[in-house]
Amino acid sequence: VLPPKLAERIDWDSLHLESGHFVEQDLTAQYSDLLYSATVEGHPVLLYLLYEHQSSGDGMMPLRSLRYMVAIWTRWLEDNKGAKAIPAIIPVVLSNAPDGWRWPVSMGELFAIPKDLRSALQPYLPEFRFVLDDLMGRTDAELMARTATALGILGMLALRHGRDDEGLAPRLLEWAKLVTAVFSAENGREALGKVVRYALLANQRTTIQDLESVLVPILGEAAREVVMTEGERLIQQGELRGLERGRAEGKAEGKAEGKAEGKAEGKAEGEAKDRAA
Repeated sequence: VLPPKLAERIDWDSLHLESGHFVEQDLTAQYSDLLYSATVEGHPVLLYLLYEHQSSGDGMMPLRSLRYMVAIWTRWLEDNKGAKAIPAIIPVVLSNAPDGWRWPVSMGELFAIPKDLRSALQPYLPEFRFVLDDLMGRTDAELMARTATALGILGMLALRHGRDDEGLAPRLLEWAKLVTAVFSAENGREALGKVVRYALLANQRTTIQDLESVLVPILGEAAREVVMTEGERLIQQGELRGLERGRAEGKAEGKAEGKAEGKAEGKAEGEAKDRAA
């Protein structure tokens, strides 16, 4: 998603995932992030990926990005005492806002200043823009054509379709080859578990039964165990309250049906004995 002229100058063999996250604790349900280090023609650079996952975009995303960038530089300086310069940060924002991204992508767009004052104030204002990867502005074919692992592509597709009215289960059937590739790769069960977890959390219309009905025919019985494990884990964590309620209602309904059947059988047996007498 980076501009080609920049991407071709990055030494991708030097790419290294750094530890730590910079999103505020109370916002982790809406945002997630990853920080990588790399070199550009021998010079250190940091690539900061911020994933936004909410029903509407963040109009203050440039400011949010700046806050996280300052936090990254602050920590970098703590780890590099005596440094005389700081590494460049390339901020990348991935969004799956339903109607596509319609908000500012540069810091300069946020300042409430008239045009005739902008040139005079510009030297004193922070200015940068982030690279936007708007998944809703891409097609499935475009995402599938990206150079990425099967899990990476499946993850982007899941983000793009996570809020579909019919849930993710029908889509997984469409992506059967991709799902099989994910499951067949190293740590495939864990990878599939992440997809299942996301499918259940992102859309209340997606149920454990839906996922089982799609994944088991594609992957076999091992998929059922993955689905049930993730579903039970989410129920225990209280993150699938609707599912938990549905399961409780199902149990209650089953008990009621059992009682009704028992009464009916008892009545029939009694009538049979009466007739025999």
